[in-house]
Amino acid sequence: MTKAIIKMNEIISQSEKSDTQKLAEIKQFVEILKNKQASTIDWQLVAGYLDQQIFEFFYRNQDDQKIVQFATSLAGNLAEKFGLVRDTTTMTRDMTRPN
Repeated sequence: MTKAIIKMNEIISQSEKSDTQKLAEIKQFVEILKNKQASTIDWQLVAGYLDQQIFEFFYRNQDDQKIVQFATSLAGNLAEKFGLVRDTTTMTRDMTRPN
C-alpha cells in the first residue's frame, strides 16, 4: 500500500497537469488498485497445495533412496528454518531404512 501512496503523491505533484487531469489519473489508478486487490493470490493456499504435492511425491517414491535422502534433508531444513519439532512418538516407521 505504501507504493500506492507514493504513486498517488507523484500524480498529485505533477505541476504540468491541471487538477482535472490529476483527478482523472487518480481515479484511474484507484480503479486499477481495486481490480488488483480482487485478483490477489492467496499464497497460503499456494503453499498448502505445493506442500501436499511435494509430500505425496515423497510418499509415492519412498523406495527411491535419493528421494528419501532429499525428503529427510528437506524436513530437517524446514524444521531448522521454521522452528518445527518432529513428534517421533507418532511415527510408525523409519523412512530412511529400505523396506
